[in-house]
Amino acid sequence: MKSADAYEKAYRDGQQCYKQRVLEGKNPYLPVLDTITEDNKIRKNKPWKLKEISLDRVVGTKTGSRTEAFAANFMPLLKSGTEFAAKWENVYSAQIEEGLRDPIKVYELFGRYFVEEGNKRVSVLKFCKAASVMAEVREIVLETKDTKAAEIYQAFLNFQNLTGTDVILMSNPKNYNRLEKVLNVDTEHPFTEAETEDFEGQFKAFETAFNKMGGRKLRLSSGDAFLLYLDYYGFQKNNILTPSKIEKELKKIWPDLEIYPHKRETTVLTDTDTSEKKKILSLRTSPLKVAFIENTNAKSSSWTKEHIVAIEKIRKELGHEIDVTIYDEVNSEEEQIQALEEAIKKGNELIFTDSPEMLRISNQFAAAYPKVKILNCSLNTNTGKLRTFYSRDFEIQLLLGLIAGALTQSHHIGYIASYPIYGTAANINAFAIGVAMVNPNAEIFLDWSTTQEATVPDFPLDIDIIYIEGEKFDLDSKNAKASGLFDVRSGKFINLAKIETHWDVFYRKIIKAVLNNSYSVDEYNTGNDSINYWWGLSNGLLDVSFSEKMPAQLERLIRLVKDSMASSMFSPFKGDLVAQDGTINHMDQITLLDLAQMDWLNQNIVGSIPKDYQMLPEAEQLVNVHGLHTVKEEEQ
Repeated sequence: MKSADAYEKAYRDGQQCYKQRVLEGKNPYLPVLDTITEDNKIRKNKPWKLKEISLDRVVGTKTGSRTEAFAANFMPLLKSGTEFAAKWENVYSAQIEEGLRDPIKVYELFGRYFVEEGNKRVSVLKFCKAASVMAEVREIVLETKDTKAAEIYQAFLNFQNLTGTDVILMSNPKNYNRLEKVLNVDTEHPFTEAETEDFEGQFKAFETAFNKMGGRKLRLSSGDAFLLYLDYYGFQKNNILTPSKIEKELKKIWPDLEIYPHKRETTVLTDTDTSEKKKILSLRTSPLKVAFIENTNAKSSSWTKEHIVAIEKIRKELGHEIDVTIYDEVNSEEEQIQALEEAIKKGNELIFTDSPEMLRISNQFAAAYPKVKILNCSLNTNTGKLRTFYSRDFEIQLLLGLIAGALTQSHHIGYIASYPIYGTAANINAFAIGVAMVNPNAEIFLDWSTTQEATVPDFPLDIDIIYIEGEKFDLDSKNAKASGLFDVRSGKFINLAKIETHWDVFYRKIIKAVLNNSYSVDEYNTGNDSINYWWGLSNGLLDVSFSEKMPAQLERLIRLVKDSMASSMFSPFKGDLVAQDGTINHMDQITLLDLAQMDWLNQNIVGSIPKDYQMLPEAEQLVNVHGLHTVKEEEQ
């Protein structure tokens, strides 16, 4: 293209950008760094350094002298025949004939560049769709103020200090915190120079693929998109993928990028249509290979023991139809990856990961291996390509609350919860509702076994009934505690009742669905490949067991209420409920998703849901992956 023709086309692009931004009420010209820094004190000017920078991040000019010569996209606004146009055409010719070699001079602020020398070169290079340019760069650091932009800026600086890179730009400060966790980097383990170079190489390959697929048109930055990509596929050092490989992986999760900052919601099912379907064109001549991955073992964990008992029951029942492999003691992320890779390599078509702590890794493998059916035992409403399953414990909690409310004499009831994860608030509130149904004057004093300090320091000494939630996911068997509802009126812990979970009910239905080639029916019926099975009394997944210390007539009442819930004639959450802060919640309008994400407590509860900084270190991993949004660092 001749230089004059090139300028005319660039001029039209500039005019189009100018008009569009005026219509949108935005500044049509280049941002000016001097204007930005007028009202913000410069804290530091870092030394000049020569490096290659992305042209996507060259967004403005240093001074206002040339700003009106360019539209906001760096295309020219002055007509052909002007001295400015002639100089632009000369720069274009130099670029076409031999390439522009002299570095431009820019100031860097928050990962974005403002040109002091070389505005025309930037304009020409952007017109020619160049990806980068050599530049002398001087970073400036501003004093931050108490605004969201300042929070993002400070998070950017913190991330830069830990990783040595300024290539990641986020729309939310908490995204930087999440990325630090994905990269396993902190003040004690910052990136080395080699790790920084490796990370920037991986991000550059990702950004190339992302932009090629139209990422610039989406509502998220390439940094935000990279974080979502890593949520699915993980980060491995020294593993630079080609843009073509990344494109294939991005296609699988593109719908998630398109709706950012929102997330695809999981369809919550209280049963499945699949297992009752007749066998459809089954050509299976060998057993179905099924793998179960446990993060502990049956001897050290009651949670794992429940699952192992269920697995053995299914193995005995289905016999030669299935070939079962159990991986236990899979604690660390590296061990989870190794177990899943081995299970897939050995041809397992169906894999259950039986702990919420394995949710993220399970999600990554579900995206990477769409032909393998992977299900994680967790209650989570944003699970990507993954199916999850969990128990509706709140149904049993209502029954335990009825017992506690009927038996308390002091009207002071204790409740020791474990982890503030999805569904926990619904469990606690259902217990509180049960108490209020028979004893409206009673109070429930809530504390947590996984916080560093008691959240209710003044626990009443006259508590006479107490519920203790089992620490289902405790990896340290020495910390295992008795769980259930206890009568402590005599000064001793006398068990009254506890939850029973029959995981074989779920495993049986899903395995038969795969054997019958009807596993996809639920996805077809819901139009969603992200499904959470939240089962309870109606499926036979849950039950309650009573000790001999339970009063016979009270047990009879509880069984009547239980049967009513199992037949869907009664629900714990009906009518209006008042929260601790006086908010009235209209429960008749609530959905299962709302119950899973519930983050408030009923008015007869004394206590609170703990924040992340209050948790014990060993509880942080589970809470970070599976926690309520009040304690989990996620997009706001």
